[in-house]
Amino acid sequence: MLRKIRRSIIINYNAKDVGYGILLLAVFILFLVVSYNQLDATGLVRLDWTLGRNRNVPVRSSEESDDDFMERMKQRMSERRHILHENCKKLGLHHNRSKIREGLIYSDEYQTIFCQIPKTGITNWKRLFVDLMDIDIDFGHGFTGTYLKNYQVNGEKKNERLFNPDWLKMTVVREPLERLVSAYRSKLENVSTKLLKIAKRIQQLSADRKDPDYKDRKSPSFSTFINFLVNQHPDSIYVNNQHWMKYSEICQPCDFDYDVIGHQETIDEDSLYVLRLIGAPEKLSLKSAYRNKTDDDLVYRYYSTVRPRERVFQLYNLLLEDYILFGYPPPSVLDRLSKEQ
Repeated sequence: MLRKIRRSIIINYNAKDVGYGILLLAVFILFLVVSYNQLDATGLVRLDWTLGRNRNVPVRSSEESDDDFMERMKQRMSERRHILHENCKKLGLHHNRSKIREGLIYSDEYQTIFCQIPKTGITNWKRLFVDLMDIDIDFGHGFTGTYLKNYQVNGEKKNERLFNPDWLKMTVVREPLERLVSAYRSKLENVSTKLLKIAKRIQQLSADRKDPDYKDRKSPSFSTFINFLVNQHPDSIYVNNQHWMKYSEICQPCDFDYDVIGHQETIDEDSLYVLRLIGAPEKLSLKSAYRNKTDDDLVYRYYSTVRPRERVFQLYNLLLEDYILFGYPPPSVLDRLSKEQ
């Protein structure tokens, strides 16, 4: 069903005239609105996004008891799981369980397993797992990629933990369009050594040849990056990079029963709930939880540079699956961009 909706709203941009281009954009936006309503009409479960885009969600009220907090959080996670499971079934989204990403972090002592999705604050979670192990190590750059290799689970041991009902399974997601801005800023804007080859390939495949700085650029512009994601074949090794892969392709939420689905927007409360749930020492907390946030104005500033403009809406269409599965509302940046036309 989702594929049919996607096919109905794909537009090939061949406009030579600005007015025609604006008309195409208006039609594209209309199709997105209709498509979202079509999804509702099919009975898909929608999250009541009462927190909206509020990034200053307090870590519980001072008047709320521990028991009331845990009960409220239990209901929050139950609602998120319900939305995920119901929409997975209605969309017919199932993958091969044997192909879940390798390198799940685990703690035998606390019987907890964590599926990592890059650019959702996982570095802070890795630090937390180190704290749970009560190991004194250097938290310098690269510590997570070296030390925690000993605490990544693969093969048969992975399945033993994933399918053990006594183990807590968790993952964390983030507003999808915002995550891509974060990925671009940290990995491509100032190209990291590990992604230099990918950055060059993105520039070669998708850069605007009319850009006067095209040949001098060492890294792709954000517009080039978005055009690359929209235009490239989904099986491309460059598209399938963990820093911008879809959530459904990394941790396969439609095939595994995650007990906790954290949202970066509410991560202070979500992380406190996890720590209390597993019986971690009260002194522990998720450090720098959402302080290095990417705010709405910054997200808008990046997406407003994308040309042609409808590529942003096509990108949202490609990510629609993640928005639906995790209960995210249509991003506010689409509304801001549409009002400019």
